[in-house]
Amino acid sequence: DDLAPVLKRYSRVVAIQSAEPGNFNRSPFKIPPYTDNGVRHASGAAALTVLLVDVDCRRMRTIMTDTYREAFIERDCLSDGPGRTESFEAFAHSVGINKGGLVEGTTFVDVPVGLSAEELLRKAVHPTKAQARRARGDPLMVGDFMTDLDALRDELHSRPYSLFTEASKRAAVAIRFPRFQVGVVGLAAAGKSTTLRWLGYYAGLNKTTRHAFQSAPSGGESFTRNLISRGMAENQDDAGFVVYDTMGLDPPLNASVAKRGVVWLAEGRVNTTQEMRWLGEGGEHVKEEPWSFFRWLSSWLCAAYSLIFGGGAARGANEDAYAPWNNEPSADRRFHALVFVQRYVHPQDWKTLDMVKAFVKALRTSMVPLGVSLTVAMTHVEQCQKGLSTRQCTRAFAENIDVGTDQVVALPKTGWARPHAQDTIGGLDGTIEEEVDDAGTYVEPDGLLRLVRKVKAASRRYYDQNM
Repeated sequence: DDLAPVLKRYSRVVAIQSAEPGNFNRSPFKIPPYTDNGVRHASGAAALTVLLVDVDCRRMRTIMTDTYREAFIERDCLSDGPGRTESFEAFAHSVGINKGGLVEGTTFVDVPVGLSAEELLRKAVHPTKAQARRARGDPLMVGDFMTDLDALRDELHSRPYSLFTEASKRAAVAIRFPRFQVGVVGLAAAGKSTTLRWLGYYAGLNKTTRHAFQSAPSGGESFTRNLISRGMAENQDDAGFVVYDTMGLDPPLNASVAKRGVVWLAEGRVNTTQEMRWLGEGGEHVKEEPWSFFRWLSSWLCAAYSLIFGGGAARGANEDAYAPWNNEPSADRRFHALVFVQRYVHPQDWKTLDMVKAFVKALRTSMVPLGVSLTVAMTHVEQCQKGLSTRQCTRAFAENIDVGTDQVVALPKTGWARPHAQDTIGGLDGTIEEEVDDAGTYVEPDGLLRLVRKVKAASRRYYDQNM
């Protein structure tokens, strides 16, 4: 406690620690001013930067707590890329936060052995290592939350021409592609509409508008029955980013739906006034060519039946008349990028993984001629093995469904909220706490920010190909 007045005088306190097992039972991991009922930097104490020297994989495994040790992947630790970074973050979180009592926000720096005092000082003053990782389910710190929220709003308000620097190309893109248009598909209860609801909340949409993104209960039918188009701005004219929410896919996932039904959507052939149907299930509706005379005649007679009789009979006829291949593609409904929302699947559930892998492969293949890139949004990350970081779960899932890690964005739900969730935040309709009660799940802006940036980069490839 005598250290607190001294520590308050400095903007940053640096501790250099050799990564030997016995060293973690003493300073800096037992400094009282840095813990006070979990409050970050209690009593105004300075931020702490910890330089961990000579942390090899053997020492990591020896020192880490059992929970983290079980999830430790040695090949990741021995790599020079993201795997080493993730292993070090897990190690730092285990010994510094869980075991050592330091608070979230402490910065840990991975330092090789043999550096001079000058080099150590430079790493301390300008640390290149980010803060120790946030445990899955933990919320962002208030400052990080507001930073990501502001960045997400900026991304949603920018338009496609902002991706280019050449004046002539910016002008051409502004005319031909005035807004980003992103289609979203996924099984019912995968988290598709919940994701869009939170995106709409952070974009400033009012409660009535957000209610259009209704969520299906686990295992239930999709609440979304029509194609829903919604710009991510309260005033639609100001929306630079438009999403298209679709009816939940019918289980089990069928590759023929990806090759037909999703293609018609991406081409802009499905209108927003007619109840959707996922054609292609079992090949029943797609064996005939789209220009088949008998199919055309059947669709025409059903449409006439709807006009003549109306009412309840009209609905049945309207469903039968669903024939998007007969519609002209609409530029206003054409997808520039596609997001497939999928729950995390445990590696041992190989039947489901095989089904998802086949569907994703069919989606990617069918989108190539259109120039549309696919991004997978992984939800229900809490089902991933305990002790793995979100990035490790993402990489494992990407490998299991045979796509690149850069094609998967994790959208973990947050298990609890910080006090600012009860406050009114400027530009948002309702508090976070109220939205959690309505939506049933809490999704923070950082994952959505990564998703938006990913699909905007994918959209750029679409513009390059179609200009």
